[in-house]
Amino acid sequence: MSDVVQHTTWEMVEGAMERLDAAMAGIDALDESARTKTLELKEALEDFYGATLRQIVRVLKVSPHGEPMREQLLMDPMVATAFSLRGLVQPTLAQEVVALLELVRPQLSLQGAEVVLASVDASRVKLRCSGSAAGCGAGGLQRELTELILSRIEGCDEVVFEEADSGAEIANHVADQAVALKRFVTIGLVSELPESRCVPVTVGTMSLILVKVEGKVSCFRNECAHQGRSLEGAQIEDCTLTCRWHGFRFDAHSGEGITIPGVDLEVVPLRIRDDRIQVASPW
Repeated sequence: MSDVVQHTTWEMVEGAMERLDAAMAGIDALDESARTKTLELKEALEDFYGATLRQIVRVLKVSPHGEPMREQLLMDPMVATAFSLRGLVQPTLAQEVVALLELVRPQLSLQGAEVVLASVDASRVKLRCSGSAAGCGAGGLQRELTELILSRIEGCDEVVFEEADSGAEIANHVADQAVALKRFVTIGLVSELPESRCVPVTVGTMSLILVKVEGKVSCFRNECAHQGRSLEGAQIEDCTLTCRWHGFRFDAHSGEGITIPGVDLEVVPLRIRDDRIQVASPW
């Protein structure tokens, strides 16, 4: 079957999602009557295609050949995304770890670190690392990764690390087989982001803050690590972000606490595609 089927790619999925996002932005610009009718059409189409996908799932469940057919279908990124957005398939632990590692890969690269998924055994995740993520001086980075994975991914109870063979290319065999269900949302343009200012953005139910200092873009949850108040209106000077409420100071690049070390802002991983600033959608 794999010789006959031509699979889509994640780039095709992202392109389709960007078209949908652009169309939704256009709907917001319509007058109230036109917007109401357009949203009704959107809801009717979603109900129709949602019912179609659910029927496909039901047929696959009762068919004697349904499971291998389902696995073959989910190898296609477009199909996997459609099923995921309708809540008809849940990502595996391996898929969630792969997606999270991809999100933080730009930050790891800046630190000269490379981390990939080596294996998953029940609730135990093994990561293979090299560069600054390996060796006797990598304890801090490995602790941060462990805390991130345990806090973001349910079903993971333990994270262990192994070093890659010296000089060997790191091969993520699990990632090759795991369909990383993901959707990235563009939340701004680097060229339009003002320097040394906190710019609030909303993604789904998440309130975020974008910061560009010395050309580097960072994203944080819009909550001061002191008392959880909004960071809007915070002052940025010499790469130091100062909350306007009680004067708590943080590194504007990393979010690390300056007033009280260890009391840090929550970093939201992002990626830059051309000029676009993108984060993973929460839905």
